[in-house]
Amino acid sequence: LDEVLTRALAARRLRFHDTLAAAADADVVLVTVGTPVAPDGGADVGDVLAVAEALGPVLRRECVLVVKSTVPAGTT
Repeated sequence: LDEVLTRALAARRLRFHDTLAAAADADVVLVTVGTPVAPDGGADVGDVLAVAEALGPVLRRECVLVVKSTVPAGTT
């Protein structure tokens, strides 16, 4: 895995950013957002929705958006 990652980074096929503008020319965007416990004990997906709404106007129509989020134990 280290070798594959090193080659992809060197060839600029894989890049990491923390700004919305960087996603504008991406083919695939991976968003990782924490999902804290809501007051009712469920998952608070507010941060997930906020990122999706912020990215919407920035992403190209052909872009694949992948969301990885954790949820509190016992929720679905």
